[in-house]
Amino acid sequence: MKRSLVLSIPLCIASLAATSQVNFRDADLIRLREIVSSCTSVKNGQKFSKTMPSIKHERVEIIIRYDSETALDEIKSKGGEIVSLVGTRTAIISTSPDKAIEIAASNGVSGAKLSSLIKRTNNNAMTFSNIPDIRIGKDIDKPYDGKGIVLGIFDTGIDPNHINFRDENGENRVKMVLEYAEPTANPEIYKTPAQISTFTSDTRSESHGTHVLGIMGGSFYDTSDTNAPDLRGVAPGAELIVGCGEGYNVQILDALERIGKYASEQGKPCVMNLSFGDNLGPHDGTDEFTEAINDIAEKYDAVICLSAGNERDTPCSIIKLLSDEDPYIKTLALKGYTEVEGYFQTFGSIEIWGEDNTPFEVSLDIISRSKPDDILYSLQIPEKRSSYASQGDMINEYLDTRRMDLITEGTEFQNIYSNSFMGGIAGVDTYNHRYTAQLNMYLTARSAANANRYFTRITIKGKPGKKVFMYCDGSYMSFGNRNIPGLDIPDGAGSNSNMASGRNTLAVGSYVSANITGSGYQEGTIGDISYFSSYGETPDGRIMPDICAPGQVVVSSRNTYLSTTGSAAIYYPLEYSYQDFEHKKTYYWTSCAGTSQASPHMAGIAALWRQANPNLTFSEIQQIARETASAPTFNSTGWGYGKVDALAGIKEILGSSSVFDIIDTATEGIIIEPQGNAVYRIYAPGQDCVSATIYSIQGTVMKSLTSRSDSMTIDASSLATGVYVLKVTGSHSSRTLKFTLKQ
Repeated sequence: MKRSLVLSIPLCIASLAATSQVNFRDADLIRLREIVSSCTSVKNGQKFSKTMPSIKHERVEIIIRYDSETALDEIKSKGGEIVSLVGTRTAIISTSPDKAIEIAASNGVSGAKLSSLIKRTNNNAMTFSNIPDIRIGKDIDKPYDGKGIVLGIFDTGIDPNHINFRDENGENRVKMVLEYAEPTANPEIYKTPAQISTFTSDTRSESHGTHVLGIMGGSFYDTSDTNAPDLRGVAPGAELIVGCGEGYNVQILDALERIGKYASEQGKPCVMNLSFGDNLGPHDGTDEFTEAINDIAEKYDAVICLSAGNERDTPCSIIKLLSDEDPYIKTLALKGYTEVEGYFQTFGSIEIWGEDNTPFEVSLDIISRSKPDDILYSLQIPEKRSSYASQGDMINEYLDTRRMDLITEGTEFQNIYSNSFMGGIAGVDTYNHRYTAQLNMYLTARSAANANRYFTRITIKGKPGKKVFMYCDGSYMSFGNRNIPGLDIPDGAGSNSNMASGRNTLAVGSYVSANITGSGYQEGTIGDISYFSSYGETPDGRIMPDICAPGQVVVSSRNTYLSTTGSAAIYYPLEYSYQDFEHKKTYYWTSCAGTSQASPHMAGIAALWRQANPNLTFSEIQQIARETASAPTFNSTGWGYGKVDALAGIKEILGSSSVFDIIDTATEGIIIEPQGNAVYRIYAPGQDCVSATIYSIQGTVMKSLTSRSDSMTIDASSLATGVYVLKVTGSHSSRTLKFTLKQ
């Protein structure tokens, strides 16, 4: 799996209920200071590059969530320039750094976030989801290829003139390119075939986007060579719109808005893909960025597929149901997967969220390996005003110490750590009304002995019966126990991407479809969940991902202009090439693995389904994906509703599925027990989740419920007299039952 590391300083404090004024999080305040000072810090031989847009520092861009048009007028009066309006109540604002805080505090503004960089998270793959059968129209009315559908993408390292994106006449299927050459929401737009033909790629160091676009809608197949592999994408007939750039959140939102608007103007259904992800956030869809993505999906009735994340094997999250016997989470703040020299222990942010506004207590405790029960120093995280322990000047480079209570001497913290800080604030978030604690730390021990002997433990005490969700970014920070008894360790739950947690998008996980020798990826069991595929749940009980698709390992197109030296050649090995003698050009294909590859596979399938019925809404696409998914043959966690089945979905859409002709498809794994009075008790022992949908005999959804456990009860007594179908889908199996309601 390729992880695309963004060197960032995600220090943050949420906008909490203690203040009525809308302010930036500390992460954004830090970056505003960086833009002005362009400072970097070198400690213990390691240089940290802060999250700073590499552009002229006269302007910055902000994602603003506004509640009224008068808010925009006030923003403009304060010197803000509206760069783009996205969705129905989100604006991207350009302003000078010194005006940013004032603009964020404007009347009618309910959220503000500074522009930031988001991480980037087919041979056998097609067979697993029955794409070849759809190409030949097996058991359906005709073949489907996505024709008449707009497929949109924002990504990095895109070559839109690759032969993989031409139609049968040799014409480019890419109809528009949005190039975000700088970290702003102001693209250069290529609209005509002549303009697009002059575009090479947004970067020579990446091929992520060319690979992803090829999975969605690649169309090249060398039929003249009987030995040539069929490496076409899922929807080779779809119309393609490309946005490309480094991957700043403002760029992504602007591109999605433009793609949605283009499809609307063309009168065509739209499907988009985002193979990006972020670990920090509430994971409930309420942060400014995630909410804007979902708003765009609703505004244009677009199907937006997002990768679930590649952090399953990264110890970056803990979800725990507290109990009377154990009302605590206790874990250590440790290094992440990025190596740092010297006596460095950890660096970054931790976000802790409750499921509602019920408070919990948080402390940062210094303990020793030999006597972990003895707390050498404890910092209690307060409400209303942040509190930090500090040694040296490091804290002044990242935080405004005027906004906190600062402890700088007389504790074991100063004796154990050098040029370090830790602390935070707690309270109820002003927007989603959930209790949260936002922690920041930079810990470097004074000596090698201290680095091995002492650790900082995060201790959370909450109310029994409540769940607590805990996240870090995984790069410079992780959670663990260092073999100290009694501490909690991550198990992969909660590793799902924050931006993929909205209700109007599809989160897609990955399973193993191929092992390619020499590809550099850890081999897996064919058909099983990928070792990196993230999963989790939202506070309201929705499981993540929604669905899984082939993502390990997939062969697709490679950026023609990719550098052939350095890490690019390692990340994107050559798997296949084709020499175009007419144009005197050679094109390449490469192998990659990740939920970045699974998500565009699902997006391509959504295009086929929308071709079969252009009137399908996003929610109907989501429902079809869930109900026609094939049950995994492995008991591993993180499947969501199972493996997407493109052919079963089309059959369902066309009405050729046999679901309504079945009296009872009794199978092992699903138990349906009539309780009387049209109430059914459903059991799916050992399965991650279960959903139940009641249809009329005409196929109309009458009632639908989902449970994050392996059991549920559904009550059909309110329905009118008639014949109905109850379809139950678990994470590993499904069952359909026809029943009659009588007076």
